[in-house]
Amino acid sequence: MNIHPRLLPQPRSLTSRDGIFPLPAAGVIGIGDASLYPIATELQSLFPGFAVNVSYPGSHDTVSVALRDGLHRDGYRLGITPAGIRIEAGAVSGAFYAVQTLRQLVEQAVEGALPCLEIEDWPDFEDRGVYYDVTRGRVPKPDQLLQLADQLSRCKINQLQLYIEHTFAFRGHPEIGKEASPLTAGDILKLDAHCRARHIELVPSLASFGHLATVLRHPQYHHIAEDLGVGKYIDPDASPGFALHAWTLSPANPESYAFLDSLFAEFLPLFTSQRFNACCDEVYDLGWGQSYELCKQRGKGRVYLDHIAKVAELARKYGKRMMFWGDIIRHHPELVPDIPKDLTVLDWAYGHNHKFETIADFQRAGLEFYACPGTNSWNALFPRLPEACANIAGFAAAGRKHGARGLLNTDWGDGGHYNFMEYSWHGYLFGAEQAWNTGADQESFTRRFVSRFIGRDDADLASALDELGEISFRSLAHGNNSIWQTIFFALPDDPAFSEAQSTGGIMVRDGKIVTGSFRIDAEMGRSVLPRVEHIRAVFADRCGAPGVDPLGVLPYWLFAADTMVLAARKLAAFGLGGQADKAERTAITKAMRDLRRRFERLWRARNRPSEIGVTLARYDHAIRGVSVRAALIETGPNRVRLTVTNSGARPASGAVTLRVTPAESVRITGGAELNFARLRPGSSRSAEFTLEVSGQPAMVTVKASGSGDEIHGASLTLYSDRDWTIPALSACPPDLAALPAMLAGAGPRTARLADGPVAEARVAPAGDKLAVVVTVHDVSVRRGDPVWRGSCFELFGCAGAGKAIGQVFLAPPTAEAPAAAFKLMDGAIVPAPEIAVAGVATGPEGYTLAALVPLALLEIPIGAKEFRLEGVATAQTAGRSEHRRASLFYATDNACSDSAGFGIIHVRPSGSGSIL
Repeated sequence: MNIHPRLLPQPRSLTSRDGIFPLPAAGVIGIGDASLYPIATELQSLFPGFAVNVSYPGSHDTVSVALRDGLHRDGYRLGITPAGIRIEAGAVSGAFYAVQTLRQLVEQAVEGALPCLEIEDWPDFEDRGVYYDVTRGRVPKPDQLLQLADQLSRCKINQLQLYIEHTFAFRGHPEIGKEASPLTAGDILKLDAHCRARHIELVPSLASFGHLATVLRHPQYHHIAEDLGVGKYIDPDASPGFALHAWTLSPANPESYAFLDSLFAEFLPLFTSQRFNACCDEVYDLGWGQSYELCKQRGKGRVYLDHIAKVAELARKYGKRMMFWGDIIRHHPELVPDIPKDLTVLDWAYGHNHKFETIADFQRAGLEFYACPGTNSWNALFPRLPEACANIAGFAAAGRKHGARGLLNTDWGDGGHYNFMEYSWHGYLFGAEQAWNTGADQESFTRRFVSRFIGRDDADLASALDELGEISFRSLAHGNNSIWQTIFFALPDDPAFSEAQSTGGIMVRDGKIVTGSFRIDAEMGRSVLPRVEHIRAVFADRCGAPGVDPLGVLPYWLFAADTMVLAARKLAAFGLGGQADKAERTAITKAMRDLRRRFERLWRARNRPSEIGVTLARYDHAIRGVSVRAALIETGPNRVRLTVTNSGARPASGAVTLRVTPAESVRITGGAELNFARLRPGSSRSAEFTLEVSGQPAMVTVKASGSGDEIHGASLTLYSDRDWTIPALSACPPDLAALPAMLAGAGPRTARLADGPVAEARVAPAGDKLAVVVTVHDVSVRRGDPVWRGSCFELFGCAGAGKAIGQVFLAPPTAEAPAAAFKLMDGAIVPAPEIAVAGVATGPEGYTLAALVPLALLEIPIGAKEFRLEGVATAQTAGRSEHRRASLFYATDNACSDSAGFGIIHVRPSGSGSIL
C-alpha cells in the first residue's frame, strides 16, 4: 500500500514503505516514563481499546513512545511498520506533535489500515502563533476559545495571543468594557490551563500606548490621554483631519504609568507565560498634545522608546518579558540599536508585496524578533486569500532566513469584527504550515486544508474556496479592504456606484497577483454574479452532509458567499450601466434584511453579545438608508453652498445648521440654517452662505449638522492661501539648465513643516508642458522604495474639482543613480521617460531639480485658464533625524504615518508671453 496522505503541516521528510499496518481493536501503548503519560492519553483518543504500559527491552508494544537525544525539542520521528507504530521525540512536545500527524493518518485510513512509512519532522520556527482580535466588537464564547486552542494545537501551533483593549473585566476599573461582554479572570485561567495541556503558550496582550480610545473615552481617564480626551492638541501642525479623540496614552503624564501598573496587576498574573505583548503600535497623535514639549526636547522617537522602556520595567515587575509591535520604531532606525535586548520586536505588515527582507534590520541590532503576517480577513466579506498566502509565505521565508524566533499570524476585526473566525481557518492553517515548514507545497495547500478541516477530499470545494478568496481579493491599489464589502454596505446613491472611471487596483489574473485597472460598474457586478452563485451552490450542497464539516464552518462560509452574491447584485443594479427597477430594489432590501437576521443568529451561536450593535447598525444603515445627506462646496472667496438631498424612501423634514471654527475669527452672515419640509425622495434643496473672516486664519472649517438620526452631515475646510498666479512661457527651453534663470522672476511656493521651510517650487506652463524648478533642503539625499519614501518631490495636478488627478515623482541624483522621473499609472509607480529632469545644483544642504512635465501626465488640458496643483517634498532637513513630507499647501508634521497634509492650489497662468 503506497499512498500520499494529505498532511497539514506537510512533514519535512516522508518516505513510503511497502506494506500496511491493520489497526487492531486492542493493543498496548508503551511509554518510556511517566512524563509521557499525557501523550498516552492523547493516543487513547485515537485507539480507545489500547492499554497504557511502560516499555522495556523486548516488550512488543503496538505503539511505542520514547524520548531521544539529538532531536529538536518539537521534532519527532514517526515510523509505521506491519508490526506497529514507533514514535521518537526530542521532548514531550515533539511526541505530542507526532501524535497529531498520526491522528491525520488515522483519519485518512483506508479500510482500517495505515500505510507503512517513515516521517522525520521538525519546525522552522521555535514559536508558531496565532493572534486573534477580541476587542473590535466580538468576544467568542469560552468554549469557542477552547476549541480554537484544540484545533491550532493539532496543526502544531504553540502560541496564542488575544488582542485586548477594553474587553477584560478589571475589578479596579469596572467601567472599562462593561458593555462589551468582557473576558473574566476565570475565562483566562481556564483557557491558560487548557492551552498548557496542548503545548500552547497563552501570551497576554494588552494595548498599552496607542489604540486606547475604548478606555480613554471614559471621563475619569481623560486626563491621561494625549489630547485630554477632547481633541485638545497643542502642536500647531497636528493633522487637521485627525478625529480619533482619546487615542494615545500620554507619556508626559506620570499618572499614565500608575494606571498601566494597576491594569497589569490584575491582568498579567493570570497567565503562566513569562512573556507579555504590550502592543504600543500606531501612536498617531504622539507629541501633539500633552507630550508636545517633551517631544520637542527629546524627539518623538526617543519619547516613544522611553515609554517602551518604562512599560518593559512594569512588565518585569510581574515576571514578564515584553514584546511590542515594530511599526513606530521603524520610523526611527537610528534608535533600533537602543532597544533593550531582552525585548522582542514584532515586525508586521500585511501586503503581498511587502519588503520582507527588511526584517533583517532587527537581526543586525541583535534583537529577538518575530515575523508577523496576517490572514487578511478584515475589511472584507471573505478573506483576501491570495494576499494572505503571499504575505504569510513571504514573511515566513524572510523570517527563517534572518533568524526570527517566531511567526505570529494575525487576525484583526476592524469595523466591528463582522468577519467571522470561521472564515479565517484557511489563513490560520496556512500560517501554521509555513511556521512549521516553509518548504511545504503551496499549490496543494487548499486541497489538503479541505481534506483535513472539512473531513473529505473535495476538489470542487477547494476550488470554490480559492475562487471566493480571489474575488474578495480585488481591492483598490492603496487600500487594505475588499471593494465588495464597501459595495455591500453602500447605499444606492453612494459614490462607490457612481464613479465608473478606471481605477488602479490589485487582482488575480491567471493565478498571479497583478496590478491593473478596472471599472467598478454594473458590468463588473454582472460578470462576478454567476461566479459567486456557483460558489454558493457548492457550499450549500455540502452543508449538513453526513461525515463532513465537524466544526460546523460551512454555514458561515455559505453566509459569506451570500453576502458576496448580494454585493454583486447591488453593483449590477446601482452601478453605472445598471438597471434597478422597483422589483429589484425591493428584492435587494429584503435580501439585506434576511442576511441581517442570519448574521445575528450566526454571531450569537458562538459569540457573546459583545458589541454586535456596531455591525447591526451598518446593516440597518444599508437597509433604511440615511434620509438626508448634506453636501458643502466652495463657490467663491468666503462663500459656500449647502445642499441637502433626500436619499431615503419617504419624504423628510428637518434643518441643517452650519458651524465654523475658529469661532472667534469667522461669522456666517444672514443666518446659518437651511430648513426643509416634506422633501421628496431624490429631491434636493440648496442655499449659499457668506463667511465674514477676521484675523485671516490659515484654515477655516465649516461643518453642517442636523438634528435627528437620519441626517448625514458634511465638513469643508477652506484655506486662506491657495490662489497662485504664475507666469506662462512662450516656449520650452532647449536646455534644462536654463530653466532656473527663466523662472527666477516667478513667485515661489514654499513647503513648510513646523520648524521651517523644506522646499521652494517655481512652475510655469510652456506649450504642452509644465516647467518646474524645485529646491529642496535635504541633508541626507537617498533613494526610497517606493520612490516617495526617499528624497523626492511629487506633483499632483487636475483640471478642476472632481476631475481625475495625475501624479508624478521627481527624484534627485545620488551617488548610485542620476536624477529620475516616475509616474503613477494604473496604480503602479513606473519610470516616466517622457519627463525631462536634471539635477542642476547639489550640495550638503540639498539640491535643485529642473524638469519639463507633460501637462497630460498631470491631467491638465493644454491652454487651461485655470487648473489645480499640489507639490509634496520628502526630505530630511537640518536638525531632523528622518525624512518628513512637507506640502506646498499647508504645513504638517505627522511622523507616525510619514505623510503630509494634502490640498489642491488654484493656479492661474498670468498670460501667454515670455517672462524674460
